[in-house]
Amino acid sequence: MNSQDQTPVVLLLIVKFSCAFLALLIFAELVPPAMSLLAEQSAERGLIAQAQSSAAEHYLSALLDKTR
Repeated sequence: MNSQDQTPVVLLLIVKFSCAFLALLIFAELVPPAMSLLAEQSAERGLIAQAQSSAAEHYLSALLDKTR
């Protein structure tokens, strides 16, 4: 496969990415509260994941202490 065969594929990928990015920018401009809400939800999910990880670590530590 030479570079001429790959050119349309690369251009198509660039167009697809650009359309998705443009749609995200338009969404962000038209609906700022929605973007704020999504950011808050993402932060909450991060805190929940961190708490779950900490709880699992504590649980595994307690199990290891029992086996000793």
